[in-house]
Amino acid sequence: MKSLILLVCFLAITFALTEREYQTSFTSWMQKHQKSYHHTDFRTRYAIFKANLDKINAHNAKGKSYTLAMNKFGDLTNQEFNMLYKGVSLNVAKPLTHQPKALVSPKVPASYDWRTQGAVTGVKDQGQCGSSGHSAQLDLLKDVTSSLPRNWFLCQNKT
Repeated sequence: MKSLILLVCFLAITFALTEREYQTSFTSWMQKHQKSYHHTDFRTRYAIFKANLDKINAHNAKGKSYTLAMNKFGDLTNQEFNMLYKGVSLNVAKPLTHQPKALVSPKVPASYDWRTQGAVTGVKDQGQCGSSGHSAQLDLLKDVTSSLPRNWFLCQNKT
């Protein structure tokens, strides 16, 4: 446990930016994403941004198979992001009323690259409140209706 604490402290010191670097990063990020804050909220958003940037840098220093980068959500905590964009309230925990059954899983490979199978598309900003389903439905409706003759809908209501 003691060695873990020392490792975390070492990583924090090694990858921590200077205050000037944080300020420069935050200012550039605010300009890029057209963010502005009321003076009462500025320090909170700046502190969250710094914490998120530290998490990103610490993760990327581990040399994992993927890297993280700052995006337009850099001023949000995980809880704020979940509430705003996933419609999740983390304060509501429902206890299990039964014991889950153990699943028997088939043999699967240690890794599988879905990109080579064409199953992964590019990243899309789906907006707030799980609107991705609505967006996909509207896109489908537009595709279907654009291929129909313009007066097809008008003719359907005539008897």
